[in-house]
Amino acid sequence: MNEDASFGLISGFNRLGKEVPSDVSVISIATSDRMGSMSDPVLTRLVSEGEALGRAASEALIDRLEEVATEPVQLLIPCKLHIGASTAPAPAR
Repeated sequence: MNEDASFGLISGFNRLGKEVPSDVSVISIATSDRMGSMSDPVLTRLVSEGEALGRAASEALIDRLEEVATEPVQLLIPCKLHIGASTAPAPAR
């Protein structure tokens, strides 16, 4: 969930002699199109719907301020998978 870390992760795999995606696949969460396309290889990404996330956060904050809810809200918001070049089938053993 840190789009800057993806570059270091892929670089680290390369230094260890591991190739992305033939040896290891990398999926990035919450990475923008722009940052994902700057990676080599282009990142496969899971992207959450920003509008749904913002709406849920706003509603939870209003409920807390109005003392309607006192427990933290836990909500799963579906992500969309954007296939890049950083994932592949597992290598044969």
